[in-house]
Amino acid sequence: MNEAIVISHITLNSGHNRNSTTADNIFGDQLFDALVPVVRKALTSKHAIIPWVEDRYSLTGGCEGRDSIFTVCGRSRLFGSKWVPIVEVGIGAGENDAEIWKDLYLIAEDTQSEVKVLDMPARPWCAVLIYPSSFWFPESMTWLGDLEKCLAWTWLHMTKEEKNG
Repeated sequence: MNEAIVISHITLNSGHNRNSTTADNIFGDQLFDALVPVVRKALTSKHAIIPWVEDRYSLTGGCEGRDSIFTVCGRSRLFGSKWVPIVEVGIGAGENDAEIWKDLYLIAEDTQSEVKVLDMPARPWCAVLIYPSSFWFPESMTWLGDLEKCLAWTWLHMTKEEKNG
């Protein structure tokens, strides 16, 4: 990814918006080498364990074209060791981004998550919905913002490769 790209990284609960640039990827291709297999597994199986953090966190997701939505889940004895959604990460990079944006707000309504009503930014964007259940996983808040950005950059890398390949 040599061209200058800026991703709007938005937290729907707070309305916080931060731009993430290619300079934010301090790991270079190592980031993609590490995350691409996790993302692929998340798209094809129920839960892909997120490396680098305890094995009590997983990623699952779906996509349509260059747009995707991922759920980061946590597992705790409090919930009978079942996977519990912590955050939803929508990535808008293609023609279906309005649907992903709308879906995030529908999920917020269904889960009684408090959100700010925001206009969808220009592509590409990464929008995050923090679930109330995140309260039970406070340690995840120390790394989730970084994971969200890394997911967005990895997704753009993957869909660019598929588009060009």
